[in-house]
Amino acid sequence: MDRIKQMKQLREKGFSYNSIGKMFNISGSRIHQLISGYSPSQKNSELLKAIYDIIYKRDKLTCQKCGKKTDIIVHHIDGNNDNSNLENLVCLCRPCHKKTHSPMSIEDIKKRTERDKQRIIRNYRNKIICDAWKRYKAQGLRMTELAEIFKLDTPHIFYILKENKKK
Repeated sequence: MDRIKQMKQLREKGFSYNSIGKMFNISGSRIHQLISGYSPSQKNSELLKAIYDIIYKRDKLTCQKCGKKTDIIVHHIDGNNDNSNLENLVCLCRPCHKKTHSPMSIEDIKKRTERDKQRIIRNYRNKIICDAWKRYKAQGLRMTELAEIFKLDTPHIFYILKENKKK
């Protein structure tokens, strides 16, 4: 059995990237890269760099989950590193990114139907929108600016915030 297949099986059983890394004498980050199909040549492409620059600028180099401004990386919301659509990318700090990749989260998403995947992505995006609104409203962020950041219209943002308030 090849190593990557073994790593994927361990991940499906709930092992963390770091614990798998210790078994193979590789860093947890590299395990994540190998399992998700990351290739360095893809990462170095000019197009991907340009896309990441757009995301960094859109999210103002700020973690969209906790608001931290250090150690920021771009996260693929659906867990598919080949899907670099702007709606699928978000800035997260490393600790929040690590939490999103807690055991089973990506594997669970992959097992769900396409409709379930879209619902999960939408709910995640809506939570980020609500968290950003709570955090930056007092600093003068307008709903129109929030709509622009997330490429949605203002009534849609209003609806998301209103629905989340009910929960």
